[in-house]
Amino acid sequence: MTSLFRIALNFLELSLLSVCLALEWGYGDGVLMNMTHKKPGEVITPEDMSEALAMTGRQLKPLDIVLARTDADKLWNTARCWTDFPGVGREATLWLLDQGIKVVVGADALGWDRPFNYQVEGFLKTRDGSLIWEGHFAGIENEYF
Repeated sequence: MTSLFRIALNFLELSLLSVCLALEWGYGDGVLMNMTHKKPGEVITPEDMSEALAMTGRQLKPLDIVLARTDADKLWNTARCWTDFPGVGREATLWLLDQGIKVVVGADALGWDRPFNYQVEGFLKTRDGSLIWEGHFAGIENEYF
């Protein structure tokens, strides 16, 4: 099965599942993870998430909604809002899912992953396709919404 076909199939399956999402998955306590120390293009790691969680003084519980604060919202209405923010990596996304989080994607940036220019740069250096949309594609291994 080609990668493109598999991706399309996964999106179709998720689309079908979205009709059946439990209401409580979309309503819960928010946990703000401070990632303002990360520079544009940097990958947010499980260690970053764990340290940010420790700063909140609480533990994650299933169905919490995790929000990544990068301060990228300060760049809205500028061209830099598309390129100047860190992104949550595959490993950090999977770490959150392992904590029982289902609704994990929330950020003050235009995306959960790093800006695409940084993804392409990393791919061109390494030829590692897993660097493209790594936070989102973590959902293939462990679903989240």
